[in-house]
Amino acid sequence: MLKIGDSVQLIFTNEIGTVTHYIDGESVVVNVDGTEIPVFIEHLKKRTPPPSAKKYPPLTTRARKKKSTKPTPKPQHDGKVDNGLQVLLQPVYTSDSGIIDYFLIHLCNDSGWQLRFDYSLWVRQNKMFQLTQTLGKRNTIILNSLAYDDLNENPQLQFTFFVETPHHTKAVTGKAVVKPKAKMLRKMPNYYASINADAYQHVVLKNLKNITQAPPKKVPLQRDWLQEKLSKLDFTEKEIPVPSPKRTINIHANERVIDLHIEKLLPNYKRLHKSLILKTQLQHFESQLEEAIEQQEPKMIAIHGLGKGKLRSEIFKILRCYPQVKHFKNEYDHRFGFGATEIIFEYVKA
Repeated sequence: MLKIGDSVQLIFTNEIGTVTHYIDGESVVVNVDGTEIPVFIEHLKKRTPPPSAKKYPPLTTRARKKKSTKPTPKPQHDGKVDNGLQVLLQPVYTSDSGIIDYFLIHLCNDSGWQLRFDYSLWVRQNKMFQLTQTLGKRNTIILNSLAYDDLNENPQLQFTFFVETPHHTKAVTGKAVVKPKAKMLRKMPNYYASINADAYQHVVLKNLKNITQAPPKKVPLQRDWLQEKLSKLDFTEKEIPVPSPKRTINIHANERVIDLHIEKLLPNYKRLHKSLILKTQLQHFESQLEEAIEQQEPKMIAIHGLGKGKLRSEIFKILRCYPQVKHFKNEYDHRFGFGATEIIFEYVKA
């Protein structure tokens, strides 16, 4: 059991830190080189303190250290191939069912430059996490975790990078945004030696060439060259064609789509019991289902989200009781991911 002040080692990055306080029963905050990072307890290894060294009395006089007159060395590239920056989403599974519980987010610096970065995680347009850190060349760091259910909530990983190079007196800046989608789960994760685990890769920057190369030198304009270019320009007025108005096309005009997320049905739902929330969702679904059958609609889509699958299972039980339901399927959809079920109706002609 970890205690406040214990020295720990991060399993995936081998960094050394100190436990400062608990977040909950599964995660703590670790201070690594002055930066506080939230980490799951299962990803930490407690370090045993070394045997105490023999103590000597302090010296009465201490020699003053001479200040170094050597100039600060300029940052250097390691000379290897610049493979840029990647985000690795490592799936973590529940021990009993083998279903993905959450993703560990790793930032892999394979560029050969040491850099400093600002990172923030946005879910449903709300900032959920923020971190400022320095990442060494050819190194990898754990940023935080992303819940499996949040893949359908438009998550965004926003980065701002600051890189020191010999060509610039100040740090140059690069920005990037990563938007992981549920469709990445259609493929199996690949193994990456940098984290010693399987993960889904998202490229942040292919390379740092565009932001680290030396700026081009300014060449003064020559008057004769400029006059020659101006003489070749055509200043005659030309008639600009007016574009024709675009036709609007209604897609899925006859498709009934219902959203069963409880925040869409009841604004004040946080104090409700889970059983009452599920009952409200199922009542709304069945009323919409009966209305669609009464109007003899061809199909219907119910958005139930991912979660633990309880709402989806109850919806499937209801659908099996209606003879008008020809079939239903819960497959990947570019609009809703895996969090929706498509229902096809078939009606017997009288």
